[in-house]
Order: sequence, then C-alpha cells, then structure tokens
Amino acid sequence: MDFIKAAGGIVYRHGERGTEIVLVHRPKYDDWSLPKGKLERDERWQDAAVREVVEETQCQVRIGEFVGLILYRPNRNLKVTLFWLMEWVDEVPFTPNPEVDAIVWLPVADAIQKLDHVDEKDLVRKSGI
Repeated sequence: MDFIKAAGGIVYRHGERGTEIVLVHRPKYDDWSLPKGKLERDERWQDAAVREVVEETQCQVRIGEFVGLILYRPNRNLKVTLFWLMEWVDEVPFTPNPEVDAIVWLPVADAIQKLDHVDEKDLVRKSGI
C-alpha cells in the first residue's frame, strides 16, 4: 500500500510566559497546526522535519527526541506524519507566504486549545513539555 510520508516538529522555547510552542496558520485549510510537511524524494525523516519547520516558521531549531506519529487518510492514501521535539535557537522576522500566513507562540496549554486537530492536541499533551 502506498502512503504519504510527512514530518514535523513541536517547537518550543522558554519565555516570560513559561514554555511556549509555535503554531502555524494554513490559509488553504484555515486551521492552526504544528509545522509539518511532506518528505522530498530520498530525504530522511528528521531532515524533512527540520526543513519543514524552518520553511514554515523561519525559526532555526535543534532537533531533539522523537515524540510520536499521526496517521490519517486525507484522501485515498494513508498519511503518516512523524514528529520530533525541537528547541528554538533563533528566528528571522516571519514573512507570510501562500502555505503559512501567520505563526503564533503560545504557552503550551493555550496552544493545545488553539490547535484545530485532536491528534495534534494529544501529541502535544504526550510530549512532556
């Protein structure tokens, strides 16, 4: 069976409001989600996760431990998305683009409330951050 491979991250930083994570707004779906995207041909899962996080958030990150995966069927093919914890290192000012038109840093509890997908909420809860 063919399946779609994707990877992403739970990007966190320590701020004045405690531990915060970044969420992205995707105008195509009008949703708030964790940064993620499809693997390129012959790309390693971890490399794709970091690349997608950088592309979608413009944050530089340090990849950490594997957190878990999400399985769903967006169309006829099964999609599997693997996630890693990622520590924020630096960022440049965010520039909206057609894929992601906004990002937001929120305390973990607020981020869980804002996420639009139950499976991503559960993943953040289980991440231990």
